[in-house]
Amino acid sequence: MVWWRREKKITIRVVELEEEGVHIVCRNGSSSKYWWIIDTGASTSVIDEDFTDQLEITNKEETLVTAGIKDSNLQTQYVEVEKISLGTHVFRHTKAIKMSLAHINQIYLDCVDIEICGIIGCDFLARHRATIDLNKENIIIPEQSVKH
Repeated sequence: MVWWRREKKITIRVVELEEEGVHIVCRNGSSSKYWWIIDTGASTSVIDEDFTDQLEITNKEETLVTAGIKDSNLQTQYVEVEKISLGTHVFRHTKAIKMSLAHINQIYLDCVDIEICGIIGCDFLARHRATIDLNKENIIIPEQSVKH
């Protein structure tokens, strides 16, 4: 038996949105037209309500009131997503808030011509002990020790 540590490397892209600054994104799956925003300033991950029909989700009873920097308070719903893909890696049982990201999606379409399916927040990054390496343009997520 050999024990070693493996890690998942997720390819990211750094994009500049005119007045909005620099942002980090990664594909939803290796060939998808949809992208996730990687946002260390977002406390909770978010799924765009227009994208939820493509995911297997469980709605939770809890309705939340959330606020962003540029928007007033919004009614949102807490969900659990059965699986999401970041690049070529699949993550199961991801908790997120379901809400409209139409205003954000429009900015990304106008500036860099990509469609956003959601935001990967600090909750996800902390849960998976992620390291963002902007120099190598990837996110590194350590896996548990794997027995082979």
